[in-house]
Amino acid sequence: MKQKETSVLAQGREGTKTDGFMSPMIDLKIDYGFKKVFGTDENKRLTIGMLRAILPDKDIVDLTFIQNQADVFGSDAKKSVYDIRCTLSDGSRVIVEIQQTKQHHFKERVLYYGSMPISNQIKVGADYRMEQVIVVSFVTFDMPHGEKWDEKVRTHYRLREVHGDDEMTDRLEFVFVELGRMNKSAEECETFEEKLYHCILHMEKMEVMPENFDEDYFKALNRAARTANFTGEELEEYRKAMRTERDLINQLAYAQEKGYENGKAEGKAEGLAEGRSEASMVIASSLKQQGTLSMEQIAQATGLSVDVINTL
Repeated sequence: MKQKETSVLAQGREGTKTDGFMSPMIDLKIDYGFKKVFGTDENKRLTIGMLRAILPDKDIVDLTFIQNQADVFGSDAKKSVYDIRCTLSDGSRVIVEIQQTKQHHFKERVLYYGSMPISNQIKVGADYRMEQVIVVSFVTFDMPHGEKWDEKVRTHYRLREVHGDDEMTDRLEFVFVELGRMNKSAEECETFEEKLYHCILHMEKMEVMPENFDEDYFKALNRAARTANFTGEELEEYRKAMRTERDLINQLAYAQEKGYENGKAEGKAEGLAEGRSEASMVIASSLKQQGTLSMEQIAQATGLSVDVINTL
């Protein structure tokens, strides 16, 4: 399993090679690239097509992009920064993010992300009617699941009764798209959804679309993902984001290996946890000094709290 995750991340870096060479196609696994293609009004059609594939039960006619940082209560509360945040024509609120780095308590973090748009809808003196909130997380790693889970790329969660299918409410839902489980070649992709996942995984290596990706959607996606369409400022921002993402992935991979080595050497789980924690703090300190990521982004990447990072 670990070897599989590494190969997916390595594939994502092939298009960048070195700082002096960049693929003519954008890397959609990098936050900046994902937002550039799926988070702008000019590409709204691409975002609608993506969400229709991931949320087939929703009748998505239109959407409106809103600010990507959620309001929080209190100055000490963590801020949540999303890759994409939008409202559908039926009032539903959808949060979309993409993650390349495996994190501790990832599902709990996603729960935190989804709970704020829920709580922020309730004003003092108002009743508890609220619009639906759906959090969509694309990840390049395999997530842990229970014994009854059937292996699949897309998993959809709702609040249900423990011993049956009685639904408590549909106001909060979570969708995880585990791109690392998408192991089909371009020629093997048959459905629109499979083709979409393949593009997100491999766009930086796809100068032209495969012959079987003949829908108008993928032709438009190919045009939107060309770095030749960037302004000079956008190109520099993308290069900076690309270097930061690559450094972060390499540092976290090293930290994970050191954590395993320390745990194995001490022969106990405590050694493993201590090794990982120490490595995470070293990485957080390094990223803080670089100044390219916010405290919240460093916290998301390392699993440390903002308070801990501020002390480094």
